[in-house]
Amino acid sequence: MAGFSKRRKRGNSEAKLNITSMMDMFTIILVFLLKSFSAQGQLVAPAKGLTIPQATVDSTAVQAIGIEISMDHKEKDGKMRQGKVQVEGKFIVMTNEVKDSKSFLIPQLEEALKNYAEQARKASELFKEEFKGDVNIQADSAVSYDILTKVMFTCGQSGFPNMQMVVYKQD
Repeated sequence: MAGFSKRRKRGNSEAKLNITSMMDMFTIILVFLLKSFSAQGQLVAPAKGLTIPQATVDSTAVQAIGIEISMDHKEKDGKMRQGKVQVEGKFIVMTNEVKDSKSFLIPQLEEALKNYAEQARKASELFKEEFKGDVNIQADSAVSYDILTKVMFTCGQSGFPNMQMVVYKQD
C-alpha cells in the first residue's frame, strides 16, 4: 500500500488552465467584429412629417448641413400644416412662397446658408481641414421639381455645391 500512495502523489499535480490561446481567440474575434461593424451609424435623422422617397443607392450619407423641404400636409391630429423650408431645423421660408417666386434664388435661404458657410470655413481653418460645401437635402416625396431646383440652385450659389438627396434605400 505504501507504493500506491507514492504513485498517487506523483500524479496528483494541480491542473493548470492556459488561457493565453483563449485570450488570443477572443482578441481576434473582437477585432473582426470591430472591423466589420459600420462606424458611420445614422448621420442623418429623418425629419418629422416628411415622406422620404425610396431609391436604390450605393452611397452613404455624409455629415453635412441639413435642409428639409416639406409640403402642405395633414398631421395625425387632423391639423393642416403648411410646407416649409428649414435649415438645421430652423424655419427659413414657406414652400408656397418659393413656388410662387419667379426667381431661382431664394433670398432667405441664401442668407442662412451663407452664414453657415462662413462659420464652417472658420471652423475648417481652425481644424486645418478643407471646407467642401456639403449639404444633405431631405425633401418630401410630394415636393415639386421647381421647388427642389430652386433650393438646389440657392445651395450652389451660397457656397454649398456638393448636394446629396436623402432617400430610403430599397432592399
